[in-house]
Amino acid sequence: MDMRKEIRYRLEAPTVFTWENFEHKRLQGEGITRDISLLGAFILSATCPPNLTSIRVEVALPSVVGIEADIRIIGQAQVVRVEHSHAGHGENGFAVVPFDLHNWSLLTYKNGSLYHRELNAPASMNFG
Repeated sequence: MDMRKEIRYRLEAPTVFTWENFEHKRLQGEGITRDISLLGAFILSATCPPNLTSIRVEVALPSVVGIEADIRIIGQAQVVRVEHSHAGHGENGFAVVPFDLHNWSLLTYKNGSLYHRELNAPASMNFG
């Protein structure tokens, strides 16, 4: 039974993420989203942070025809599931959920200018 509360959209978007290990060393990984929704995403990556780790995520959205802008979604999330390939079958990846949508931003670069917008969700969707 699928317990998801939001529709997930298949989207292959480049993603960069960072986290601190137990020695407080900052680590970085890159991947591609498999799917994304308002309540989370699944990121395919050779490098997976440990489960329950807090990470900073930056998703580069694909450009839309006719719009010449670089659009990115940036925010803090928590890893809630990690999947590793078994015997060469499947792909490595992990699922994330945002801590609080009030701490997410939409950045747009257009013609050399940066536009910043906070993504605010209704209070009922606060994940903090």
